[in-house]
Amino acid sequence: MYRKLAIAIFTLAFALNLNSQQLQKGVHVQLAPTENALSVAAADEPNAWIVAVTAESALYFGADQATPDALFNDLISHPRNRDQRLFIKADADAPYSAVESALNAARRASFADCILLTAQKEMPMPGERILPNGLEVQLQSTASNSKTPIVELFASNDETPAVKINHRPVRWNSLQNTLTEILTNSADRNVVVKAEPKVSFGPVAHVIDVAHSLGSEVILP
Repeated sequence: MYRKLAIAIFTLAFALNLNSQQLQKGVHVQLAPTENALSVAAADEPNAWIVAVTAESALYFGADQATPDALFNDLISHPRNRDQRLFIKADADAPYSAVESALNAARRASFADCILLTAQKEMPMPGERILPNGLEVQLQSTASNSKTPIVELFASNDETPAVKINHRPVRWNSLQNTLTEILTNSADRNVVVKAEPKVSFGPVAHVIDVAHSLGSEVILP
């Protein structure tokens, strides 16, 4: 009995460790789980540009806490290779307003896109290297047009936020089917995602994940 309990505790701890990612010097975030993120080995490199957003809305560039303006200054003052990507590591419970502060700093620093790091749902095989996963998003609103589908998330008293697609209410569990139908009849495969400041980042990541599953690029204007 105790052996089974010990194994269960170890398995739970291992699974939680996959979802709880640690940056240098103990900056912890609980990443949002997704199903369609791609492996991004570059985020695991020592010189990777990683911005963390905690559940308490604190921003970090690497291991150093920063205000939105200081983050912008860091992004434009640090030497960067032309092909170097920006990774944003946001806690699933972080308010979207905090994540948006990081996105705006990146946009002001002339980043056209970034990769939102997310948690793995599948446990790796023993001895297998755990690679970071991420969803690429576009930061420049000029890439969208009047026909681009818009998904909006609104704070609510329920566990999940209220959702509108093209300004029409949609049930949360119908999100993928509704978006699939709209994209099938649309010449624009891009999807614009917006969220109210109080909405947690986890549901926003879910919407981005759903859009990626349909072959769409996501724009965060």
